[in-house]
Amino acid sequence: SFYFEDYLETNKKNKYSQKNNLFQDRIYLLFFLFFSLILIFSIRIIHVSLNKFEIYNSDKTPKKFALLRRDIVDRNGELISRNIKSFHAAINPRYVVNKDNFILKLNKRFSKYYWINIIDEDVPFLGLIEHTNLVDKKYYGNEHILYITNYLHYKDDVFSKDKDELLNEYMEHLKIINPEFNEDWVKNYIYNSVSAAQPLLPVNYSMVKPTFKSPIDNLYIGNTSQIYPEDRGTNYSVKIAGEIVSLIIKEFK
Repeated sequence: SFYFEDYLETNKKNKYSQKNNLFQDRIYLLFFLFFSLILIFSIRIIHVSLNKFEIYNSDKTPKKFALLRRDIVDRNGELISRNIKSFHAAINPRYVVNKDNFILKLNKRFSKYYWINIIDEDVPFLGLIEHTNLVDKKYYGNEHILYITNYLHYKDDVFSKDKDELLNEYMEHLKIINPEFNEDWVKNYIYNSVSAAQPLLPVNYSMVKPTFKSPIDNLYIGNTSQIYPEDRGTNYSVKIAGEIVSLIIKEFK
């Protein structure tokens, strides 16, 4: 059997079908783009809110540091929502450097240098500071003051050693640095170890550094955690103290 169809009618149907398919394709494309934008935007929000980046402290242990939420503004820069600072005070001993040091009173000058940094891993201390090469020995009973400094992990074996045993170990290395040195040079010594000598600051610390004024009325904060971006030093402690005093005077005028 044969089936005949008008050519014009068939052509008309084909054009209509093509138009309909094209319209459907556009709808599917728009839906796909819309869905993709929603998915990307959702992933971005989750990333900003929850994702954490790895940082490393001095013992190469990976830590996590979360992004902070910032103030929200509209397209004209007008503030919509502000992020309020909060303070959390805690000390984790694993992230704090402890200090071990000797102060030797010598009857002879150990070296001509005020400060000697030591990077040799075989030497059990990090620096020698001969204070009387900066300030005249006449202010110290004509004795030479040598400061042996060290920064260690709080679990280091050094903190379990007897101070005399430790001094003898240190003096063997002093003899290597200055072959003329011997035990007879030492008239007296003082030993101390300080817990939490310096905080180890994470990446982007400037974003979370506490301000001098705390959330508690009339309580001001001034410590080594606020010296950043400078390194720990007495001069910066004096600077912080001056800034806090100036702030108090300004607020209570």
